[in-house]
Amino acid sequence: WMQRHAVRFSAAARLREGSAPVYDGYPSALRTAVHLKLVLRPGEASFVAETAQLIDEGFLLTMDYGADADALLWHALTRPNYEGIHIMDARDELQQDCTMVSYLECPGLQDLTTSVDFTEVAVAGEELGDWKVKAYGPILFLEIASSHVPLGNALWREDPRKLGHLVERAGSLSTAALQVWYQKPEQDPWASFKVLVQHRGVHGSNWSLGPVGTAWPLQAPSRLFGAPSTCWLSDITKPPLASLIASATQHALGESAWDYFPPEPHIGPGGTEANGTALLHEDERLLDIMLQQFVYTLLHSDQELPELIHDQHVEQQKAYADVHLSLLLVDYWYLLQPEAGKTADLDQQAQDVRDLAMTRRLPELYGQEAFARVFEK
Repeated sequence: WMQRHAVRFSAAARLREGSAPVYDGYPSALRTAVHLKLVLRPGEASFVAETAQLIDEGFLLTMDYGADADALLWHALTRPNYEGIHIMDARDELQQDCTMVSYLECPGLQDLTTSVDFTEVAVAGEELGDWKVKAYGPILFLEIASSHVPLGNALWREDPRKLGHLVERAGSLSTAALQVWYQKPEQDPWASFKVLVQHRGVHGSNWSLGPVGTAWPLQAPSRLFGAPSTCWLSDITKPPLASLIASATQHALGESAWDYFPPEPHIGPGGTEANGTALLHEDERLLDIMLQQFVYTLLHSDQELPELIHDQHVEQQKAYADVHLSLLLVDYWYLLQPEAGKTADLDQQAQDVRDLAMTRRLPELYGQEAFARVFEK
């Protein structure tokens, strides 16, 4: 675990050392060390290693609350006194006797939970079990995984349910459960329920979720600074404060910020994303500027820090909902494309997408303002 993540741990330690005085007060003669609290989950590596012993070839599907390693490190950096363990009482009447005493006080009566490190599952899976990452992202990606027909296939026009969307298969948004699936506001989008698809062997190796399947990267190199793509206006893979710090760092770097982003990937054979360019190393210069912006954001923001974080949190929640809606609209756009050889009337096609969305009550579901914002983008 330490070896697999040594580079990102070193970078995080540098940021922690520089930001510790802001959080903990300036060091005194009695203080000899600065600590960064992390949660070690040895079961993640054991899990992927043992599944490889059970399965010669096939798919490994992992779903849980969690994030990538860099997001979890940012969470530890911006909440240095948080131990990384969330406690929920199974019985409220025992809270005073159990939770208020210790989270180990009443075994079996408390739920101790922590976020999955999906980078560890991915990197350890490759190292210990030859598991290759095929797709990773928020749980809403499962909706497009159900498509029965490849993008652009004419059979879509015969049966829109083949898009795989839950609303299409259900025929309407009549049930409360289905509305919740689309309306559910993620409390923390960066740590929301995720799905990771890994594969080993020959059979099924060409499976792909398409471009979005690798839009949320999981890689061994550290990515404390960069967003997954230069196209993203808001980085919802990071905690709110971390996203603000990364954005401030990008502004401070100016044009040189793009040196730390890899070239945008392209769509390779079979609909998978291909990019042979290695991710750029987040060097000492970048870490120094990021630390400066970290401290400046904590101490010198125009807004009160809690208000600033709250506003960013709300924006991330909006962006997360926008992602789900945009996936539906893009699929409708593909659905309504003219057949090969026919000229597309883009204005009419856009109107057809809007009309189809109206029949599915998407503007009503997401709100007229949110629908208009996403549709125009």
